[in-house]
Amino acid sequence: MNVADFKKIYLEEYEKLNTQQKRAVDTVAGPVMVIAGPGTGKTQILSRRVANIMTNHYTNPEEIVCLTYTEAGASEMLDRLEGLIGEEGRKVRVSTIHAFCSELILRNSEIFGGQPKIISTAAKYEILKEIMDEYVIEGNPLYKNSGKRYSAKDQLLELFYKMKRENLNKEDFEKEIDEYFKMIDLSIPGDDLYSKFKYARNTKDKKAGDYKDNAINELQENNKKLLAGVDIVEKYSNDISDHNYFDFDDMILWTIQKLEEDDDFQRSVSDTIKYLFVDEFQDTSVVQNKLVDLLVKGEKNPNIFVVGDDDQSIYRFQGVSADNIRDFDRKYQPTKIILEENYRSSQAIIDASRQLISHNSREEKLLISAGANKDYDYQLPILKSYPNAKAEMFGVLNEIKELIHSGVSPHEIGVIYGRNSYGEEFAKILRDNGIFVQMRENKDLFSEPFFKKIVAILKYLCQTSRDVRELRKIVYFDFFEVELSEIAMIRNLKKDEKISIPTIAEIDKKLEFVRKKVNKSSKYLSPMYVLSDVLKSLSIDEYIMKSKEKYHLVSVLNELYKLMLTECLIYPKLTVKGFLNQLSALQEMRISLPIENISGSPSNCVQLMTAHGSKGLEFEHVFIMKCNDGKKKSESWPGGENNSGRFVYPPNLNGKDENESKLKEEENRRLFYVAMTRAKKVLHLTYSDDSTKTHFINEFEEFIDEVDVTESFEDCRSVDEVVIPKFTNDVLNEIFDELSLSVSTLNAFLKCPLSFYFNKGLKLPSETNEAMVFGSIIHEVLEKIYISVDDSQISELTAKTVLSQEEALALFETIFEEKSYQLSSDRIKKDNYVRGIRIIENLYKKASYLKDGVIAVEVPIQGIRLGDILNTTVDLSEISDIELNGKIDKIEYEGNIVRLIDYKTGNAENGKKKLVPPSEKAPLGGDYWRQAVFYYILFKNAGIDISDKAILVKYVFVEDSNNEDGFSETEDIRITQSDVDTVLEQIKESIMKIKQGDYNCGCGRLKKDRDNYPCDYCLQVLANTAPKLDNTEALEVATYQQTRGNYKSLSVSKLNRFLSCPKSVYFDDVLQLSQPAGLSAGTKEKVAKVTVKHAPTGPVFGTAIHETLEQIYKEDLQLEEAIEYYDNSLHSHQEEIIDTMSVEELKEYGHRLLTNLFEHYIPDSLRGKNVCLEKELRFKLGDKYSINGIIDKLEFDNNLIRVVDYKTGSAQRGIEELAVGRDYWRQAVFYNILLENSSEIDTNGKQIVTQYIFLDDDDAKEGYSIHTVDVTKEDMDIVLTQIQEFWDKVNSADFTGGCGKDDCDYCRLEKFVDFQLLNENVEVQSNKKN
Repeated sequence: MNVADFKKIYLEEYEKLNTQQKRAVDTVAGPVMVIAGPGTGKTQILSRRVANIMTNHYTNPEEIVCLTYTEAGASEMLDRLEGLIGEEGRKVRVSTIHAFCSELILRNSEIFGGQPKIISTAAKYEILKEIMDEYVIEGNPLYKNSGKRYSAKDQLLELFYKMKRENLNKEDFEKEIDEYFKMIDLSIPGDDLYSKFKYARNTKDKKAGDYKDNAINELQENNKKLLAGVDIVEKYSNDISDHNYFDFDDMILWTIQKLEEDDDFQRSVSDTIKYLFVDEFQDTSVVQNKLVDLLVKGEKNPNIFVVGDDDQSIYRFQGVSADNIRDFDRKYQPTKIILEENYRSSQAIIDASRQLISHNSREEKLLISAGANKDYDYQLPILKSYPNAKAEMFGVLNEIKELIHSGVSPHEIGVIYGRNSYGEEFAKILRDNGIFVQMRENKDLFSEPFFKKIVAILKYLCQTSRDVRELRKIVYFDFFEVELSEIAMIRNLKKDEKISIPTIAEIDKKLEFVRKKVNKSSKYLSPMYVLSDVLKSLSIDEYIMKSKEKYHLVSVLNELYKLMLTECLIYPKLTVKGFLNQLSALQEMRISLPIENISGSPSNCVQLMTAHGSKGLEFEHVFIMKCNDGKKKSESWPGGENNSGRFVYPPNLNGKDENESKLKEEENRRLFYVAMTRAKKVLHLTYSDDSTKTHFINEFEEFIDEVDVTESFEDCRSVDEVVIPKFTNDVLNEIFDELSLSVSTLNAFLKCPLSFYFNKGLKLPSETNEAMVFGSIIHEVLEKIYISVDDSQISELTAKTVLSQEEALALFETIFEEKSYQLSSDRIKKDNYVRGIRIIENLYKKASYLKDGVIAVEVPIQGIRLGDILNTTVDLSEISDIELNGKIDKIEYEGNIVRLIDYKTGNAENGKKKLVPPSEKAPLGGDYWRQAVFYYILFKNAGIDISDKAILVKYVFVEDSNNEDGFSETEDIRITQSDVDTVLEQIKESIMKIKQGDYNCGCGRLKKDRDNYPCDYCLQVLANTAPKLDNTEALEVATYQQTRGNYKSLSVSKLNRFLSCPKSVYFDDVLQLSQPAGLSAGTKEKVAKVTVKHAPTGPVFGTAIHETLEQIYKEDLQLEEAIEYYDNSLHSHQEEIIDTMSVEELKEYGHRLLTNLFEHYIPDSLRGKNVCLEKELRFKLGDKYSINGIIDKLEFDNNLIRVVDYKTGSAQRGIEELAVGRDYWRQAVFYNILLENSSEIDTNGKQIVTQYIFLDDDDAKEGYSIHTVDVTKEDMDIVLTQIQEFWDKVNSADFTGGCGKDDCDYCRLEKFVDFQLLNENVEVQSNKKN
């Protein structure tokens, strides 16, 4: 289409606008502020206003900057602009504020100090971990031992951002803390500070005005933690600077700093912006507003256009001010335009939401329904109450079912709630009832079963030798489809025994092949290479393709790949083993790495989201669930925030306003307003009677239709049934014949029968953890501090003497040295060493606690037949041959008492909770109660002569911070006959279940709650369980449509991949499996065998040489300057060097090449105005399909236009690609097409030639070679046909064709995708839209 056509399109779209929208589009001079309520079409006016400026005011697109709130918003804006004004629309500078700043930083690296790099989440935490390991040690207020050692990590990062944004240092904190104490000191009766920190009247020990010790001590402790945090943050900040990293905050803060410091830089930036647009202005932070001001600084009447709605400002917690709109009005005195015609909602919804928001102090606007729903029935928002939260969920479930049954598209049903955890629970109920769900949730990479399985395989491969015990765990994974009874048949095989089961033997063989490659290769193998090798060698890529959740699995895989890449950039030449060590360190910090979901949004899914996540969306039916306030004011809708562990700041630094509670209340009201205004036709509000209905509903109760709920939901429940196939009878009998029951096995079985399935049936090895290793070390020390007076064994009840404290500490040193290798990091070793020393010192510190006597330690008691147990009313005849066994830590004689003692490490308070006997709340009793009874039974029936001595049991909690001794012990526990019979009944019942094989059903604890962690065994089963619902068909269509929407233009590299195998488009861009799985098309015919004389130079060499050559021609560099620039470029990219020459080798190689180029090529080549560098060209074929390319160098030599393209890599293979039909030939033709159709470059009467310079040619004495390609019209016709074929296939989702080569990964995997069905479904969807 030509300019006139686009002008016609623009005018047609312009005429669709209402009066106020037209005014917003037409007012182009000076500051303009548009107040756009929900559904008033603000996106339309932004794109049309840009089109107006370009069409009617003759402005270059590069002079227009549009700052959007999200990347999706930027992409949508560019699409709209292209539709209105063609390819020129894509040249408008549309981006998020962060992306705008990032581009400025990277383009002006000399101003921002070298080559800054964006910091990854992993790098951020790794740097923080190093600092915490060094400085947060015992004595530091932030120090915590054991699993919570890094619990301060997130509050430290929060403090880091606060100090950065507010430009604070330690002196500022110390000054404010001192000021706060002075205020407390000077406070008088009636002051809040006085009542908080001082006594109001005389008491027995205190006078009026004296400090309250607890309050002051708590304040001092908080201040110590804060200042300790400031110290860590300052070290962290220095480290970040040393690495030249920058993050999202820095993008804006650095830009502001440079714009303020450097007037020339500020002018150079603002001079390029003729028109500035800011979308969602109400959501810009104080810092972002400062940037906006600097972008138009110096302009008397700047052309700045902002769009926003003060009623939708909901990000105050991110530093956003609700006064943005008012501040802009005061600062710029803009033309103000208010959009009041709502094209989304019915009038009833508009009226109700307006009544709610009218309770805020705001500028009134009168929204009127003007869209397709303006004539919809005046249906007031429907309010329903349910007796409890469970009933509410099942009630809404039924309503959603009815809506879908009545013909409402699931995609037009939105469910909104306050907090994510609620949505996860409701999503499960929907899925259990056959309803597809799409939920906006942050999934954690480290929690994903698929991730854990891949990592387990990588760990296994990094072991130096084969291990059948570990292999059992690997072959259990559902990748391999091994029968569980087959795994059970190898459960007793030792480390290197031969496997006779064919299916397992084959997997073993494949794993050993990859292991040898990983451990014995003389070449460097990156983690990414090993990952792709594992996926192919073990056919895991095929498993992914067959999975009902393949898009999720690929999303997980992509995050793992990105993490590997990130770690390799931080640590060049990182091996797989090194990567696993880094991974372990990150997991040790208990961080979460979010997974970016690659799939599209299917039309058959109900949409679930938080109120914040609903912004910008719309649905015919909206359910706002859990419209409840909590018991405390801080728990009001949308729900309480978890502020535990956060630093407590002095009043002047806590970021809270004097009217904080009012501001918070108004923001929550705006959030509820945003949720309400997502509804187009009907708004459903629900709450449960187990807590108060939110007061926000009361504020518009006259606009509500309250409906009674008559249904009962008592019988409705969400069942977490976790079942695994039973073993075959032969296997069950073998397992039962081996049975000898310990108390740990019994306890585990009673918690979850699946523990027996995995631990005894399959004998899958459990990973050692910190608690197990440390407990083992302490138990061994406490065993060996007792020395027999005679030559008896320490496990015999004989006279023993105790080592001295010095000897005990030396013993600990020896044992710790032997066993601490099992601890995963130096920090954990250091912490546990200190922990162990403290335990020993505490035990010896208490006078006469460790003393000589008649003692036995680590006493094994085995072979106690249940049929031989005396004095019980329990009938054990059916299980009489089963034996009990155990090992008692310590037995001591004391007068008429025999005391059985068990040592416990870890949290004493948690341990004491396990001592409870059976009760209504805990019908089975606690584990430690049962252990005490079990040991009593063992000892009583062990045949040991104890005469008439009483048998008592005692626990020693060797770590008890609440006890002044540092440890504690229970009172002597006296076991009754009732206790014995109860435990024997539990034993009998458990053994009978084991005999029947009834241990294949789990406990079903899948979520963490206040009392329990999720069950590892149940999670292990679920990790191998396919989802009940299969929505692959709809996901394929939605993800294809998303991918097609992202295809803005075709490059020659994409065309080449398509022609190598048309299916590559699906695997590269739709499923996105190609990169992490290393997928490729089959090898090309007639490929010469190349003898490589050196290690490959790799992509970093190509980047550095390309950048250097660009600068040579751009800045007219001489050889010495070019070499210096090349070295700097190489240095800035050195972290990206993987699987290639080393930095020093690349340096030497590049110097030699540059010297040759300056000697033989550069002096005679064109420069200056006759050269155009890195020229990007775009062109639309037939006004429909866009193609683009970036040409390294264009030389204008009289009537000759020379396309110069630099190539690195194998020159021999590159030269082959110059043949007609091959990739480099096609690239030359493609560039010719771009040039001949370019509106920027005049090619009339000029000849175009393409010159390839192979910069890595060992066969040429100069080290490089030059080859020229002449393009004919026939060549261009061929490539134009290929371009047309690409777009035809992509537009119709026709991926049925393939290259058919035996070694093509895409063709190998095609059998798992119904491409014909995808093509048909896409056609159906297209017809619906049309």
